[in-house]
Amino acid sequence: MSKLSKRAFESSSALTAAAATLPPAKKHAFQPWQNVLKQYVDSPESFDSSIVKSFDHEMVVIYDAFPKSSKHFLALPRNTTATNVQSLSTAHLSLLESFQSVFKTLQEEFPESNLRAGFHAIPSMAHLHLHILSDDMISPALKNKKHWNSFTTKFFVPLDEVVEKVAVVGSIEMNPPLYEALLKGPLVCHKCFKTVKNMPELKRHLEAHLTQK
Repeated sequence: MSKLSKRAFESSSALTAAAATLPPAKKHAFQPWQNVLKQYVDSPESFDSSIVKSFDHEMVVIYDAFPKSSKHFLALPRNTTATNVQSLSTAHLSLLESFQSVFKTLQEEFPESNLRAGFHAIPSMAHLHLHILSDDMISPALKNKKHWNSFTTKFFVPLDEVVEKVAVVGSIEMNPPLYEALLKGPLVCHKCFKTVKNMPELKRHLEAHLTQK
């Protein structure tokens, strides 16, 4: 799995330093629309194969309804007490192994896509879910800076990093203001680390990378 370089992370250092001094954000209740993932977990067999890619007694894999790359999947555990990354503990190590298994299966199915797997530090949807997506980041649904930075900064926490921290430390701690600040950082290409001015320029830049393959 590819990792952002130190240079890319440092581009948001001023913002993250400022955010670290802010008080913790208040816990908020999810809105009804944010619980939409539950239906796939409860009754995956009732959905078309264009929506639910696969499922078994442990995990459901769906196609992201608003993909941020040419390939973008969500892995949803069917039975878990964890609601987000912060709620993971050593009791969930077997669940994390299941996530790793799903990721490996998709990597084998799409070997040319250079898939990445990770969690959003602050998820927008209820129900624990793992993002698995190709690194081209080419999609009409990728529309703004928040979309981009949620997958190309430390806001996107790699699966292997989560597994390691839970196994060693026993939990994952998040500072919401710090991660929210990352979403407002500059637009930096995740491949060559060039900073661009706006989304149209970024999309042209990404297309250039695609043609260079």
